[in-house]
Amino acid sequence: MPRPWRLACLLALLASATATAGCLREYSASNSAGLGYIAFLDDSGSPAGFSADFYRELGRRVGCKIRYEVLPPLRQNALAEHDLTALLVPVVSRTRPEHLFVPLLAIPLDLIIRRDLNVRTVSAAKANANVVFGYISALSYGQWGNAFLDALPKDRLDDTPTTDALYRKLAVGRIGATFGYAPMYRRNLDIYQLIDTVRIIPVEETPRTVMGLVIVHKQVPPADERQLREAAESMRQDGTLARLLAHYLGDTVANDIVWRASRDPVPQ
Repeated sequence: MPRPWRLACLLALLASATATAGCLREYSASNSAGLGYIAFLDDSGSPAGFSADFYRELGRRVGCKIRYEVLPPLRQNALAEHDLTALLVPVVSRTRPEHLFVPLLAIPLDLIIRRDLNVRTVSAAKANANVVFGYISALSYGQWGNAFLDALPKDRLDDTPTTDALYRKLAVGRIGATFGYAPMYRRNLDIYQLIDTVRIIPVEETPRTVMGLVIVHKQVPPADERQLREAAESMRQDGTLARLLAHYLGDTVANDIVWRASRDPVPQ
């Protein structure tokens, strides 16, 4: 007959194994390179940034192996468009029957503008004919941001293919302003030492953009989908999400952009 302490240990181990039973199989996750602190490659060429940290913790909590890659934008867009990757984060909220969406972040759109232009509001930037706006046509700046750029004359627009090139232009004054989301643009401000060169103006004219985890139904069985959803929600609720973000953005910004149900409605 097993001794009582051995039986207690055995029951504890069984309970632990049941709580983190693991996934039925390995899952793929990917992101585009060039998304600032969200996703980039470190000096060794390995994936780094918030998304890499998020998937590492998500996999640990669920007992699941998640294979995460940072890919060229065109390849990533093709995989996402055809639901060939199981997990995506962060993705702008969208209602597609093929996906489960778990809200995680609610990020305000910011105007990043050179201080030497002496502009302090979004409306003043729009009215100032000397302000040239840089943008990347492959990126969306939300409905309001896209409409703002579309309304400007062509001589006040500079279409740039990559974020690195865009912020190099901002650093030398070839463009005067651009729009962005803090987790994306802050890394470029750090790389090109622009923190003291630019002014960050929150765009009050548009609501925050809700972003989160997308789980592709056809790639993930219901049991694993439930585990992954619950783990992602617990990371948001217990402060882990804010802690991961704070490593790159600081506590103030990190705590502000974590999604809150009472403040940030998810668009339908």
